[in-house]
Amino acid sequence: MKSYRFFQRLAKYNFALHFLATHAARSRMAADAAASQETCPVVRRPDFSLQAGSLSPGLSRLPAGFAVHPYFFRPPPEPSDLPTALFLSTMPSAHEHHFPVARTARYYQLGEITDQTRQLWVVCHGYGQLSAYFIRHFAHLVEADPSLVVVAPEGLSRFYLQGTGGRVGATWMTREDRLTEIDDYVAYLNQLVASLRAQAPEDVSITALGFSQGAATVSRWLAQADFRPARLILWAGTFPPDMELPVAARLLRHLPITLVCGTQDEFIKDEDVARQQQFLRELSVEPIIIRFEGKHTLDAAVLSSLAQSTKAPTHSA
Repeated sequence: MKSYRFFQRLAKYNFALHFLATHAARSRMAADAAASQETCPVVRRPDFSLQAGSLSPGLSRLPAGFAVHPYFFRPPPEPSDLPTALFLSTMPSAHEHHFPVARTARYYQLGEITDQTRQLWVVCHGYGQLSAYFIRHFAHLVEADPSLVVVAPEGLSRFYLQGTGGRVGATWMTREDRLTEIDDYVAYLNQLVASLRAQAPEDVSITALGFSQGAATVSRWLAQADFRPARLILWAGTFPPDMELPVAARLLRHLPITLVCGTQDEFIKDEDVARQQQFLRELSVEPIIIRFEGKHTLDAAVLSSLAQSTKAPTHSA
């Protein structure tokens, strides 16, 4: 009898622990969902739109075929369900580990690097885009200036834009294990650009451009790069606000920065541009601001103007 009462009390105790753990998990996931607004940038393509925090283009809930792991949302067991209560309360906890592996990355390039190359543009796409399509916006720059080469790296993570099939997009990171993903793409971009610089003349002028999610990507990358670009262009995106101020100040010191945004951008409002300008001014940086008539997209005329403004003089033979 005493033994039975002992196990009955133990079951109730384990049930209480599981109940608290379940509600704590729910609270953490709710907080993560709120935090995803900052770590899930936005992009608009001609045939789909994705708003910050959305889980799939045009959707406000999980698409078919996706579900949160049931352990976190299952109701706590009834006190009478002693085997279940005992099992859940004694489950071993899993420990997170990281293991570096070799990974094949993909990038696209317009133009060939030769001893006549004067400009090298490294352009990073936005959330849900692929480099093969993103780089097409820069084709007219290479046609107009053969001494200019454009390289578009692609994010390491790809996914279906809707459901489990159809069009595919790429992302530089998500809120899940974000610091590791940042380290991975920083190492990837450093290796890629080191390879490109080895092929180019020593005095090649490098422009780093980030569109939407790519704006924070190039900023974080350059903070850990072993070179300084000629210019940083943040297009329809922002400098990452979570970067440590000493690191940001060191990166931005004497670095020309251009902020570009459409006047009808669905995601970047006038107050967002003003806030970003003030943030940079606090770091002793006065950015150039370019506005154009358009939405959350690139603009050919603005790109041409930017390419001309950094065009280096032709070297004599």
